Amino acid sequence: MVFIGYSFQEFVKIELSTNFTLNYSKHYTHFTMNYTIQKKDHYSLIIPDLTQMQQESCEMLRKKVLHEVASSSKYVIVNISSVKDCTADGVRELIKLGLELQQHGGMLIITYAEDSFTRLFNKADITFIPTDTEAVDFVFKFEENLANYCK
Repeated sequence: MVFIGYSFQEFVKIELSTNFTLNYSKHYTHFTMNYTIQKKDHYSLIIPDLTQMQQESCEMLRKKVLHEVASSSKYVIVNISSVKDCTADGVRELIKLGLELQQHGGMLIITYAEDSFTRLFNKADITFIPTDTEAVDFVFKFEENLANYCK
């Protein structure tokens, strides 16, 4: 397991008077996320130890995934078998992650998602596949089809 750590909440205070002032500060709150990662040449498999996907946890996950994409794999498989609940903020963070991966030529693949979660993402650029093994097979087939298409 790996530990990563701090998230923040941003507070903006705007005071209107004869002069316009904007006070901006970040208040850090301690947040931890344990996860397991398996790095391969073509993909990275991340298994976060989360029971709820909320904004903070999904933001940390998004940062970790983008780090993985920058350092190695552009295809990222996230196993969410331990997740029992997903908030609207968590959904937005994962949708943002899917879009960012696509912009970098990659793909977000989520495995072991409950049916109630997949309905939340029906218009998102996220691929849902039942198991990790099937997701790995999907990555190789996708790359093979992409290589054949580019010939």
